Amino acid sequence: MKQLKLKPVDMTVSIMKSMESMGLIRMLTPANHSAEAKEGETAVVELYRSSPQAGPHKLISVSVRRNTLPGFGIHNENEEFLLIGDDTQNPLFLVVAVCSQETLEAKAREKLLSSEDFICLRLTYNDPELSFFIMNKNVPHGECTASNSAPGSTFYVTESSDISLDTTQFGDVKLVVDLT
Repeated sequence: MKQLKLKPVDMTVSIMKSMESMGLIRMLTPANHSAEAKEGETAVVELYRSSPQAGPHKLISVSVRRNTLPGFGIHNENEEFLLIGDDTQNPLFLVVAVCSQETLEAKAREKLLSSEDFICLRLTYNDPELSFFIMNKNVPHGECTASNSAPGSTFYVTESSDISLDTTQFGDVKLVVDLT
């Protein structure tokens, strides 16, 4: 039997780009997938969607360029956050409600929302313990940046192909990250 000896090479940007140009891989580099988010908005680019025969799944890149949150999104399924990127981007924050959608909406209607109803995380890129996590289904959350005027910040999300997006509005309350 013929034996092929394969010499390992270090994984480098050059090698990976070469493999990408051959159509073997797609590099997950947010700069390559960032959408042009307009000031005060979030833009999403779908990178792929599995065929129905393989199972309902997709990977998207999310580019955020808004510094306030007038409301949250809620999904009926889990989604995975992949914070691969550059910490020199416009700082990115994930704001998560610590109560259910129903409680959040009731508090908004009754004008009882307070900062204790939320956790605001300054997101960290490329950390093996922090940068990859699952957002559980039905958890109200939203993303924002430190500045509307700076370019947006981009991260990846994997989720079900047909995941629903419900929204919760905060009425006359607008969430703002306090950077002081």
